[in-house]
Amino acid sequence: IRGPHTALDAPEVAAVDRRGRIVVANYLKGILIFAPGAHGDATPIATITSPKVIYGHLEGMTIDRQNDIWVTSYAEGKVMEFAPDANGAGPPKRVIGGKETQIDVPIGIGVDRRTGEIYVADYGTHAVLVFAADANGDVPPIRRFAGGFDYYVALK
Repeated sequence: IRGPHTALDAPEVAAVDRRGRIVVANYLKGILIFAPGAHGDATPIATITSPKVIYGHLEGMTIDRQNDIWVTSYAEGKVMEFAPDANGAGPPKRVIGGKETQIDVPIGIGVDRRTGEIYVADYGTHAVLVFAADANGDVPPIRRFAGGFDYYVALK
């Protein structure tokens, strides 16, 4: 997928949903959704342009079993969930972020297809933070995995 009609300016991460649609987190154009099998100078069939997405510097993305689109906002230190048919500037279905979440610089995300738990890889805390399937807002993780090596301490 390449060309002026694609609206791609700086694609950061891509996934394919259960419908076969190609979902791309794009730096300044939001989340672009292309038809299954799209190629060449394809035009997106939907574009999620919520201001939090456009200016969020998206680093991680996954699609859950309900086909919802999950992205991490590196710049805002948040995780956002969008409905599969989201299009335009509407708000996310859910946002997980704030001091209690311990999210600092989220760069990766996964959703357990069996339990619905949300796994966030956080560069700032050097940890994987696990949130309950129904987590929303400024809530603490239910589990946290972290190694013994602290990159920032090692640099001092």
